[in-house]
Amino acid sequence: MTWAQTAVTRLTSSQANDIAPPLNRAERITIGAIIAAALVVSVGLLVVDPEAGLASYILDPVLTLTFALFLVSPWGAVALLAVALAASVPLDFAGETLSAFTVAAGLVTRLGTVRLISVYGCVLLLSTAALSWTARIDGAGVGFILLFAVTSGVVGIALRAARGSEHGFQNRLAEREKTIREIQREERLLIADELHDVIAHDLTAIAMQARMMDHQDDPALRVQAQREIGDSARRALSDLRRLIARDGADARPERVVDLCDALESTTRTLETAGYLVDTFTNLSQPLSRLTESALGRILRESATNILKHSAPGPVHIRLIAADGPVELTIRSKILAHRAARGIPSGGYGTARLTERVAVLGGEFSSAPDGDEWHVHATLPVR
Repeated sequence: MTWAQTAVTRLTSSQANDIAPPLNRAERITIGAIIAAALVVSVGLLVVDPEAGLASYILDPVLTLTFALFLVSPWGAVALLAVALAASVPLDFAGETLSAFTVAAGLVTRLGTVRLISVYGCVLLLSTAALSWTARIDGAGVGFILLFAVTSGVVGIALRAARGSEHGFQNRLAEREKTIREIQREERLLIADELHDVIAHDLTAIAMQARMMDHQDDPALRVQAQREIGDSARRALSDLRRLIARDGADARPERVVDLCDALESTTRTLETAGYLVDTFTNLSQPLSRLTESALGRILRESATNILKHSAPGPVHIRLIAADGPVELTIRSKILAHRAARGIPSGGYGTARLTERVAVLGGEFSSAPDGDEWHVHATLPVR
C-alpha cells in the first residue's frame, strides 16, 4: 500500500472523518506566511497594473484573505469562495476565482469533514463543467484545474494523515503520563498508609513510654516500659526495612494482620502506658483476612489516638463477631487539653479508616460522646 493510499484510508476512517486533527504551529506559520506572501503579490500586481478593473481590486485581496478564514471556519471559507465564484462570472473573472477555489482543495481536505470535502468536490466539478460549457475555459484549462485540485487535495490528505498520527501519539503520551502520575499517587498513598497505620503507632508508643518512665518509680513497670519501647522500636525498624527493600512494583507492603495479635498488642501497649483496659470479645464467626486487617488497623489507630489524646483511666474495647455484622467499639476518656502531650495529629488516619471500612461495605465513626471518645465500626462478615 502506497503512502497516498494510506493517507486516503486514514481520511475515510471513522476516527479521522468528523474532526480533523488541529493544526500544529508549523502548519499555522506556513499557512500564514503563504497568505501574507499572496496578499503582497496581489497588492503588488495591482500597483504595477493600475489599469486593472474593479474586480481585480476587490476580488484578488478578498480571495486571498478568504484562505485565512479556513483557520477559523472551513465551512465559512468554502461558502465565501463559492459566493465569490458565482459573483465573478458576470464580471468575467471566473477563471481567476476558480483557480483560487482549486488551490483551496488542500485546505479543505486538511481541515474539513468528509461532508465538507464532498460538498466542495461537487461545487468544483459543477463549476468547472458550467464554465467549460459556456466556453469561459477550454479543455486544457479544465484538465489543468482538475489536475491541480487533485494534487492539492492529496497534499492536504497527506498532511492530515501525518498530523493525525502525531496528534494520536501526543494523546497516547499524555494518557501514559497521566497513568504514571496516578500510579505514583497510589504508591505514595500506599506508603503513607503503611507509615501511618503501623510505624506511627509504634513511634507514638515509644514516645509515650519514654515520657512515662520519667515519672515511674515502680521498677517492674519501668522494666515493662523499657521492654515495650524495645519491641516497638524493633517493629518500626522491621516495617521500614520492608518498605524500603520491596521485591517488585506489584508487591504491596502489607504486614499480615492477625486480629488476636493486634488486640493483644493494643492491650499491652495501653496497659504499659498506664491505662486500665477492659476487653470483651466474642469471635464465634470466622472472619476474612480483609476484615481482620481492617479491624487490626482500627485497633492500632485507636490505640495511637488514645495515647495522644485520652486522659489516664479506663479504656473499654468490645469486639463482637457472633450473629450478623462484626462490631468493634472503643471508649476512652477525653484529655482536657489535647495538645498538652505535644504529639502532632492531622486526622489522616481517621479519614483513611473511614475510606477503608466503606470499601468493605461497613460503617466507621469516631467522635466525642460526653466526656468520652467513642469509636465504632461495623463490618460485614465475609
